Amino acid sequence: MKYDDKSLIEVVNVVEHEDGGATYTFDMTDEMSRICGEVGLKLLLYCGMLEKSPEFVFNMLGDMIHKMLEDDQANQTGSVESTKAFTQEKKANQPSPDKGFDEYGNYGENNGPLA
Repeated sequence: MKYDDKSLIEVVNVVEHEDGGATYTFDMTDEMSRICGEVGLKLLLYCGMLEKSPEFVFNMLGDMIHKMLEDDQANQTGSVESTKAFTQEKKANQPSPDKGFDEYGNYGENNGPLA
């Protein structure tokens, strides 16, 4: 490792695949590895309690981050067009959710928005 800060995760290798996927190799401390596992498990437990897919939750977080960036840029009199284009392109390239989840992140029967 090239750093002493226990809160860093370093990407040491990225291998892109023909199918569009990629394999990432990370370098981190044992403590950071433990924290990542803990946070990942917590996310999955929350998704299960809410009966929402992880993809739905990450999309929702991405939308919230986009809104925050948009608000920050608007307050700084900057353009938000590049951020919007990036978000729209990212959403268009996302794989379809798991078969058990609908586009709203709901699992099981009676999926869809509340009327």
